[in-house]
Amino acid sequence: ATYSQKEVQQSVAELAAMADVVTVSTDVLATRFNEIRARIGKPDCKVIPNALSNHLLPRRKVPNQGLKRAPLVFWRGSNSHMKDTMTVSDPLLDVLHSKPNFTMHFLGYNPFWITQLLPKERCIVGNAMDILDYHTYLQQIQPGIVIVPLDDSVFNKGKSNIAWLEGTYGHAQIVAPDFEEWRKPGIYNYTDPASFKEQLLRAMKDVEENNWKPIQDSWEYILKNLMLSSVNQKRWELLTNLCPNKPQKAEEQNTDYHKYFIRRC
Repeated sequence: ATYSQKEVQQSVAELAAMADVVTVSTDVLATRFNEIRARIGKPDCKVIPNALSNHLLPRRKVPNQGLKRAPLVFWRGSNSHMKDTMTVSDPLLDVLHSKPNFTMHFLGYNPFWITQLLPKERCIVGNAMDILDYHTYLQQIQPGIVIVPLDDSVFNKGKSNIAWLEGTYGHAQIVAPDFEEWRKPGIYNYTDPASFKEQLLRAMKDVEENNWKPIQDSWEYILKNLMLSSVNQKRWELLTNLCPNKPQKAEEQNTDYHKYFIRRC
């Protein structure tokens, strides 16, 4: 991986020390960059989380009943996630073999050590696609479950929970590791391969019984906290605080540019 190269890490550290302000998407990353910034007396890294776009993605509601999610377990990623998928290969296969009514779908990469052990009619492998096409595709296939297996490493613990945002928007139940960033309403967290199996079976039961409660909990949290219309306000405040003539009053911020920034950026 590029970031594992020491010269790359040194360059990132130097840039972080030079910047007037540093923003990251997770608390774990903020802690790491604050260690760097502390060397120059500025442990002030700001967390601005990833969010769903109000502009690019239509507003959706999670139905209480009526819509049946497909008995489909979905994963998306690239070959950089080989080790991550390996951490849950055995329990995933155990569950899929015990639940013949569920199909497995991998998008962006084929973990052959899993797919070659599944019946062809119950295993789908697709190519990576444009992000907006990907969101449209999720609406079309309506997966019941999105799994996010991650190896227990410092690098992975610094990653954002964007797969949760994507999956929830696609009306899917999320099964993800018990990392700080993934302890959010509605997510079924696992701690080891055995608990991954338990949580996946739990999610499958929700699909079979048409239980939308966890997804509703996730969606309500996202609508309140993780839409760009609210998250971009944090970016605006950060930028105006860097300006020598920043707006002092609320009415001074009520400009066409401010409205455009909050809506579009």
